[in-house]
Amino acid sequence: MNSKKNNIRKQILEARSKLTPSQMNAAEEQALQKLLMMDVYRNSRVIMLYHDFRKEVPTEKLIAAVRDSGRRLILPLTDPDFQIIPYEIPKELPLSSALETSPMGISEPDPQICSVVKPEIIDLVIVPGSAFDQSGNRMGYGKGCYDRFLPLLQEKAFKLGLAYEFQVLDVIPAEPVDVKMDEILAVSVE
Repeated sequence: MNSKKNNIRKQILEARSKLTPSQMNAAEEQALQKLLMMDVYRNSRVIMLYHDFRKEVPTEKLIAAVRDSGRRLILPLTDPDFQIIPYEIPKELPLSSALETSPMGISEPDPQICSVVKPEIIDLVIVPGSAFDQSGNRMGYGKGCYDRFLPLLQEKAFKLGLAYEFQVLDVIPAEPVDVKMDEILAVSVE
């Protein structure tokens, strides 16, 4: 199963690497408009997002929208053991002041400035991945970060995968430890 997953990951990451800045900007705007129309977004007070990496669907505008709406914004910090630690970003600070660049080159919360929160307070978590399928299965990047983190959420927390349409396949290999998404927000690439 791992070799099949690795092949899918490789194909998706290769396709993502070919995206142009204008395609990514259009995808981000599409993601924002779709998210703002979702009841689950409108009904959520505590939202966990992530900073995009390696040409994932850009999330800067989504992060700004959450902050501007007065909702509580949670961003993940991944520790050296690939455990996700959720941090709340202070509303009173500019976002750039609350972040630092991780060894992997990802913008993450600065633990000196941001506060750790309990996963149970999160209403909506927007999740990256390399591939998803029609049944909500998610394939990450092979470290199991989100598969270990998501079970810590309250049962009613909504798990929303964010992807380009070409990342959503009919079926992907799934294992018992893989956590399904409640829905996939897929954006087209023109």
